[in-house]
Amino acid sequence: MADNQMRDSERSRRWSAALVAFSLESQANTAVLSGWIEKWMPLAREAVTAYCGALPEQDDAADAALSAVEAFHRSLGLDA
Repeated sequence: MADNQMRDSERSRRWSAALVAFSLESQANTAVLSGWIEKWMPLAREAVTAYCGALPEQDDAADAALSAVEAFHRSLGLDA
């Protein structure tokens, strides 16, 4: 099941990246997408930190997860 979850996650990531690349063909969309990241990342950070805080022996899980999200945003050309 974990392998299937990872494949689905990777598929979703590819689809999202393609959608963002298409959206960024219009310069006006860059500000919109960046605004969404700015709006929702504080809530995402809270949620990830709370979730990872409940994991046993995973002191750096939240930092690793949030770093991965930020790297994904950078790979899309959306630094927030």
